Amino acid sequence: MASEGAPVPVGPDAPILEVMASMRAMRRLKPDPVPDDLLRQIVEAGSWAPSASHLQRYSFVVVTDRQQMARLAEIWQAVAGFYRETFFRAPRSDIEPGAFRRSLEAVEYQAAHFAETPAVIVACYDYGTYPNAVARQMMRAPGAFRRLGSRRSLALFRNVGRMSNRSAAGYI
Repeated sequence: MASEGAPVPVGPDAPILEVMASMRAMRRLKPDPVPDDLLRQIVEAGSWAPSASHLQRYSFVVVTDRQQMARLAEIWQAVAGFYRETFFRAPRSDIEPGAFRRSLEAVEYQAAHFAETPAVIVACYDYGTYPNAVARQMMRAPGAFRRLGSRRSLALFRNVGRMSNRSAAGYI
C-alpha cells in the first residue's frame, strides 16, 4: 500500500487494492463530459459482479443528457433532503464536528449541483416474474409463514411488486 500522503497510482495498470483502499465518496464533481469509451468500460466492469444463479438479470442506463440530468436532479434533491433530515439532524458524537460539517456541506453541494453531473449510471434489475415465482414457491413450502412470521410474510408479499416496479423505473 502507498504510504499516507503518497499519490495513489492511476490508470489501467494501477494496483486495484491500493486504489480501492484509498477511495472516498466524491460529491463535488467536475461537469466535464466523460468519454463514451470510459463509460462503456465502467458498465462492463459493473457487469462482472456475480448475480444470483448467474441470471444476469440487470441492465445499465447511462444518462448524459442535460435535460434528463435536470429531471434526475429534482428527484435527487428530494432524496438528499430526506437523507439530511434522517442522518444529519444533529451532530453525531462519533464524528469529529469539523468532519460532520464538511460531510453535510458536501451532501448539500451535491444536491444543489446534481444537474451538472457529467454522467449517471443507473443499475436496473429485471426480476420479471422472479419475485412472484419465489413467493408462490414459499407458499407451497411447509411452514413458510411459521418460519418468517406473519409480519415478515405480509411485508414480503406487500413489497414484491414494488421491488419489480423499481427495476422498471430505470426504463421510463
